[in-house]
Amino acid sequence: MSSFKNIAIPSRNQPKKRSNEPGGEAVHHYVPATNTGGTTRTTNANRTHRFAVGQRLSMAAGGRDISRGGAICSVVFLLPYEGGALRYRVRSDNEGFERIVDETDLLPLRDEAE
Repeated sequence: MSSFKNIAIPSRNQPKKRSNEPGGEAVHHYVPATNTGGTTRTTNANRTHRFAVGQRLSMAAGGRDISRGGAICSVVFLLPYEGGALRYRVRSDNEGFERIVDETDLLPLRDEAE
């Protein structure tokens, strides 16, 4: 058999030091954990919806990423704030199902805006 070279990394742990206290017990000092500057999730309770349930709105058409045609819709439900844009559950006059849409994609109708 051939002998192998030891490639283990030496430990940096230092042996426990004995204290000068009677009994020779090692003294351990408590070090509290500190905040390392990580980000925390915060909710912005001051955000309010611009539109109300039942209000009729103009929904913008989706681009390449969103398969949606521009249409007139009505607000069915106000979704809670979860970070980012406020969202609404809307039902289009042209479709038989409901969609979840960002507030930035909705505009009030010209008749109701005045």
